[in-house]
Amino acid sequence: WGASRKLLSDSYHVEMVMVSHDAERPNFSENTNLSELMFIARKRLENEPPGETVYVNLWYNPRTIYEAMAVASRVRECRPARLDSEEIISAAGVKGHKFAEVISLPASQGGCQWIGVQFAQTWTLRAAVQLEQGQLAVPGQDPVAVPMCRLGKIGELGPDSRRIHDGFKGSETDWSPFPSFLHHDAKKVLGIRQNPNAHLMPWAESPRGTDYGKQRLWPRAGRILLIERARTTTHRVTAIGFEEPVLGTSWWALKTELSVLQEKTLLLWMNSTASILLLLSRRVSTQGVWMKVKQPAWENMPVLDVRSLPDEVITQLAGSYDAICEKELMPLARLDKDPVRAEIDTALSDALGLPDMKPLRQLLAREPGLTGKSLPAKAGKTDGSQAISGKNIPQI
Repeated sequence: WGASRKLLSDSYHVEMVMVSHDAERPNFSENTNLSELMFIARKRLENEPPGETVYVNLWYNPRTIYEAMAVASRVRECRPARLDSEEIISAAGVKGHKFAEVISLPASQGGCQWIGVQFAQTWTLRAAVQLEQGQLAVPGQDPVAVPMCRLGKIGELGPDSRRIHDGFKGSETDWSPFPSFLHHDAKKVLGIRQNPNAHLMPWAESPRGTDYGKQRLWPRAGRILLIERARTTTHRVTAIGFEEPVLGTSWWALKTELSVLQEKTLLLWMNSTASILLLLSRRVSTQGVWMKVKQPAWENMPVLDVRSLPDEVITQLAGSYDAICEKELMPLARLDKDPVRAEIDTALSDALGLPDMKPLRQLLAREPGLTGKSLPAKAGKTDGSQAISGKNIPQI
């Protein structure tokens, strides 16, 4: 949808965007159960600058027209929270339940994803925006600078699954000089370090030519694979590492010029809570916790700039990777209960001088987009929130 977002960015004022984080109803239409959003946009006058966009992140998606009217009334009365403050503005609903959190963000540029719809909680959204700007903001603590860069500055992504199928046939029994990692079986992919599970056989009848796989695809293989799609309630890793270059289906290969120790450090970061936060901010939410991460999203993903770290820090973090990479991780949705995820975060905090990420794990573990569970909080019960009073709301 990048082209559609760019069209809106170029010519329209996107006044409001609404999205449902209700795990039982991520959609608005009655004929689908896929994730949806609604937006209100107005054609800008000549030379009119784009205005800010109000994002309404629904915790509860109204089931009836009466509930919808009540929520609309509360949203209209809200003064949206600002990104540069710590206040949280809630739209209270029937019987005092919080229906939504409302925040105003600067107009989105070009075809960039609308980060304002990616999180139900304003705390999480602020943490993601600050981390994109190179500041790790753990709730309750002062932000700490982290050396970051775009992933595209570190390496190049390999071909997608369709292209791989255009050039090769996969085999789990035959051997070839083209090792691969096929599919993403959450019951088997338990840790960061993996071994190839198949080989790619050149496809002589390829419509793109006999040498398409060998000449065009294989040179883009890498020792790191990044997820292409995932279900956060079952999948455990966002990046996996190999001792030799591979291509993968359901994965993006990452080919870099980094040293082995730098790649190990990058893999540790990619499976940390901080990296999961950024991943969620750039995902395409297909159906609740079932998400995709497109190639442009990965290329523009902010990651730890391992090239800028001192040798002693790289050596320390690579050692931590060696100690952790074979351990079994819990599903991403349970990162707050996962001792291995905590071990990854602690290793990064100790080496980089970062704060304890436990509050960040606890915050993320409340996000419906990660857990598949709705937020049940009532207005006024969230720490630091300023809820709009629901006294005058008619009881439905």
